[in-house]
Amino acid sequence: MNISPPLLNRDTAVLTPFVDAGILDASAVHVADAIARGVGGIDFESLLGAALAARAPALGHVCIVPATVADSIVIDDSRAPAPNDLPWPDPDLWVAGIAASPAVRVADDPPGPVVLPLVWDGTRLYLERYWRYEQHVADDLLRRAGTPGGVAGDYPDLDSLLDPLFGPGAGSGGNRQREAAERALTSRLVVVAGGPGTGKTYTIARLLTAALRVSLARGQTLDFALAAPTGKASARMTEAVRDEIATTDLDQRVSDALRDAEATTIHRLLGPTPGIRFRHDQTNPLPHDLVIVDETSMVSLPLMSRLLAAVRPDATVVLVGDPYQLASVEAGAVLGEIVGTSTPTRPEGPLAHDVVLLERVHRFGADSPIAALADAVRVGDADLAVDLLRTDRSGELTWVDGDDAAGISVLQQEAAAGAVEAIRAAHAGDASAGIRHASDLKVLCATRLGRLGVAAWSDRIEALAGACCRTPASDGAGTWAGRSSSCATTT
Repeated sequence: MNISPPLLNRDTAVLTPFVDAGILDASAVHVADAIARGVGGIDFESLLGAALAARAPALGHVCIVPATVADSIVIDDSRAPAPNDLPWPDPDLWVAGIAASPAVRVADDPPGPVVLPLVWDGTRLYLERYWRYEQHVADDLLRRAGTPGGVAGDYPDLDSLLDPLFGPGAGSGGNRQREAAERALTSRLVVVAGGPGTGKTYTIARLLTAALRVSLARGQTLDFALAAPTGKASARMTEAVRDEIATTDLDQRVSDALRDAEATTIHRLLGPTPGIRFRHDQTNPLPHDLVIVDETSMVSLPLMSRLLAAVRPDATVVLVGDPYQLASVEAGAVLGEIVGTSTPTRPEGPLAHDVVLLERVHRFGADSPIAALADAVRVGDADLAVDLLRTDRSGELTWVDGDDAAGISVLQQEAAAGAVEAIRAAHAGDASAGIRHASDLKVLCATRLGRLGVAAWSDRIEALAGACCRTPASDGAGTWAGRSSSCATTT
């Protein structure tokens, strides 16, 4: 990832070793250069800090820790020098230099007449914009967590409302789905966190049913919004809510409201306008009393900041998702930071009381090897994960060694067969069947390159599918050979 010499001027030439090693790219260098020129020049320590802070969002981070950043960097190019061989500043001098830099505002200091481009907060260096996003999200969540109220804050008998929907009981050994619903109805903030199969969408649907019943009992109309970061996630959310109609004995008015409920993307909810602004913000807030966001793990820090700014201060926010699952493609891991390392028996952090962890998996039995494998992957226990794969005799898991050419070939044939069915459905004009076949089987690869990487799997599946998908041409003569879209993705 070398930057050509014209992109390095006299002031940024000191960054050459980090450019040649592939750590800094053109955008990071240009941001650092612009910061230096904006304040009339800065020393090497501050210039390097600015470049690394500009690099961080591209890697999903909102800040850097200069004292330890050298140990956190991995260089893919084997020909490049090791990170620790680069001319890093002395950590103590680096920290002192950054804190005293004319381009940096120390977080505890009052803002000056000019907004400085970098912020030093404790041990972390931020681009000012990301520090502001983080502060806004933290302040908003803490304010909502400390404010009583909610859709049913003074409802006289919540038990009679919740028991038919969730069953009785809550607390550490009880019904956590019911507990999540109760908190969402009686406060301004609740975070519902859990892995696959723990009933998050089930909880959303029944929580919404309870909220609608409260509003109807009071002769009011509940203005609510369902949102998710992607179109696919919002479609799943809509489907889960509508499925609730068939599983619960509902008042006709509740049933109609659920049937009409349709989740949308967060961007559409906020109302995109030309440029980077949204129609709804703190000066033009959303009208909703209750805003439920699914798949919150995929919501970036900037988007979460804009969403919370647009939700009325007296409205309730329900954040739902798996903190260990899909991360935002942009900077920030908001849900993961909120949940942290909390457990049902050991809550941690200032928002711990507002986090409900759903741990019981309803999709598998308590002794399911798939559930055990998911837990091992979640906590990063690679040895246990491999042992489960190698030793399972239940038929739920199958291990194929990387050197087993015949076993790999069978898997490739299976993946190609799914691609063939998707192609045939597409040519038949059956979109729903095509999407279903395309979703039934996925290949997750640990690397992009190599014998078992994404590229190799994609090429093999496309070749096999192309050889299989031959249908008569419209005139009865000749054939058509189609290529499947890749079903190999990285994880």
